[in-house]
Amino acid sequence: LHARCHGADDGSWMRTRAVMIGALKFIGYTCGWVARLSPNGDVSPMSEIHFLSIAEAARLVKSRKLSPVELAQAHLDRIGELDGQLNAFITLTADRALKQARQAEREIMKRRYRGPLHGVPIGLKDIYNTKGILTSGHSRVCIDNIPGRDATTVTKLCDAGAVLLGKLATHEFAHGGPSFDLPWPPARNPWHLEHFTGGSSSGSGAALAAGLVMAAMGSDTGGSKIGRAHV
Repeated sequence: LHARCHGADDGSWMRTRAVMIGALKFIGYTCGWVARLSPNGDVSPMSEIHFLSIAEAARLVKSRKLSPVELAQAHLDRIGELDGQLNAFITLTADRALKQARQAEREIMKRRYRGPLHGVPIGLKDIYNTKGILTSGHSRVCIDNIPGRDATTVTKLCDAGAVLLGKLATHEFAHGGPSFDLPWPPARNPWHLEHFTGGSSSGSGAALAAGLVMAAMGSDTGGSKIGRAHV
């Protein structure tokens, strides 16, 4: 806007416009709405259940204005619509998620609210052990690895009432980069499907950016923050 008002050339205006749109997208994710471009290039905010912040969703769930079951089902529906292109999930735990959501709903109706994660749909990078659920490390080596107990992180999330939607893609054993000779393809960037997400928390970044989950666990052994799993 500043460039246009001061008579800058079209190139400067387009660069300024791109920065403005990028800033709006960032603010949108932070505040719980997402900026979408209309066909004519205008930016218009669109409120969606998938892009509520955790704080916003927690307030609605606690006040019983939003059902954890509705919240979980909305995200499962979105996963069904989009993950065929994104490859963010290795294992989807839909039945478990709905069971946890129904339990959360019953507890909240009885005023046994556990806290801001109660009823919130999440995903786990597939290096966190989950009892009875494949934990592959996105590697052929662990294609049959079914842990006998949960990792401490998983236990704490479940105790807080979080709803597990599934296990998310990663770089193999959370190291290196995207690989194309594994049982599961690498996760793709929701904003540019021809690109891959950074890593190693690639599936976590893709799922969160696309509104497939409200929160996702990642990890950093030298890559996810430096390589920016969210871009």
